Amino acid sequence: VMRLPETEEELRHVLGLYERKGHPGCVGSVDCVHVIWDQCPAGLHSLCTGKEKVPTLAFEVVSSHTKKILAVTKDFPGK
Repeated sequence: VMRLPETEEELRHVLGLYERKGHPGCVGSVDCVHVIWDQCPAGLHSLCTGKEKVPTLAFEVVSSHTKKILAVTKDFPGK
Protein backbone atom coordinates (compact mmCIF):
# COMPACT_ATOMS: atom_id res chain seq x y z
CA VAL A 1 0.00 0.00 0.00
CA MET A 2 1.40 3.38 -1.00
CA ARG A 3 0.58 6.20 1.38
CA LEU A 4 2.20 9.54 2.11
CA PRO A 5 2.10 10.88 5.67
CA GLU A 6 -1.46 12.20 6.10
CA THR A 7 -1.56 13.85 9.51
CA GLU A 8 0.62 16.55 11.07
CA GLU A 9 1.78 13.99 13.62
CA GLU A 10 2.83 11.45 10.95
CA LEU A 11 4.63 14.16 8.99
CA ARG A 12 6.46 15.47 12.07
CA HIS A 13 7.50 11.91 12.94
CA VAL A 14 8.98 11.24 9.48
CA LEU A 15 10.63 14.68 9.24
CA GLY A 16 12.16 14.22 12.71
CA LEU A 17 13.71 10.87 11.82
CA TYR A 18 15.38 12.25 8.70
CA GLU A 19 16.46 15.44 10.47
CA ARG A 20 18.25 13.42 13.16
CA LYS A 21 20.17 11.67 10.35
CA GLY A 22 21.22 15.05 8.89
CA HIS A 23 18.57 15.41 6.18
CA PRO A 24 16.20 18.18 7.31
CA GLY A 25 13.03 18.52 5.23
CA CYS A 26 13.29 15.02 3.77
CA VAL A 27 10.27 12.68 3.81
CA GLY A 28 11.60 9.86 1.62
CA SER A 29 14.42 8.45 -0.47
CA VAL A 30 14.34 8.09 -4.26
CA ASP A 31 15.93 5.37 -6.34
CA CYS A 32 15.20 3.44 -9.52
CA VAL A 33 14.45 -0.24 -9.84
CA HIS A 34 14.84 -2.19 -13.07
CA VAL A 35 12.51 -5.08 -13.83
CA ILE A 36 13.50 -7.57 -16.52
CA TRP A 37 11.09 -7.39 -19.46
CA ASP A 38 10.95 -10.93 -20.88
CA GLN A 39 8.31 -10.01 -23.49
CA CYS A 40 10.05 -6.89 -24.80
CA PRO A 41 9.08 -6.26 -28.45
CA ALA A 42 12.00 -6.51 -30.90
CA GLY A 43 11.58 -2.85 -31.89
CA LEU A 44 12.18 -1.68 -28.30
CA HIS A 45 14.95 -4.13 -27.41
CA SER A 46 17.89 -1.73 -27.92
CA LEU A 47 16.04 1.11 -26.15
CA CYS A 48 15.43 -1.05 -23.07
CA THR A 49 18.76 -2.92 -22.90
CA GLY A 50 21.50 -1.43 -20.76
CA LYS A 51 24.69 -2.63 -19.07
CA GLU A 52 23.09 -5.86 -17.82
CA LYS A 53 22.47 -6.93 -21.46
CA VAL A 54 18.79 -7.75 -20.87
CA PRO A 55 15.81 -5.49 -21.64
CA THR A 56 14.28 -3.87 -18.59
CA LEU A 57 11.59 -1.44 -17.60
CA ALA A 58 12.63 1.09 -14.97
CA PHE A 59 10.52 2.64 -12.22
CA GLU A 60 11.45 5.53 -9.94
CA VAL A 61 10.41 4.67 -6.38
CA VAL A 62 10.13 6.87 -3.28
CA SER A 63 10.36 4.96 -0.02
CA SER A 64 10.24 5.93 3.65
CA HIS A 65 12.84 5.22 6.32
CA THR A 66 10.79 2.13 7.23
CA LYS A 67 10.97 0.84 3.63
CA LYS A 68 7.34 1.68 2.87
CA ILE A 69 6.76 2.59 -0.76
CA LEU A 70 5.34 6.11 -0.92
CA ALA A 71 5.24 6.64 -4.70
CA VAL A 72 6.12 4.92 -7.98
CA THR A 73 6.39 6.46 -11.44
CA LYS A 74 5.01 4.89 -14.58
CA ASP A 75 7.46 2.60 -16.37
CA PHE A 76 10.10 3.90 -18.74
CA PRO A 77 12.75 2.19 -20.92
CA GLY A 78 15.48 0.70 -18.75
CA LYS A 79 18.49 1.90 -20.75
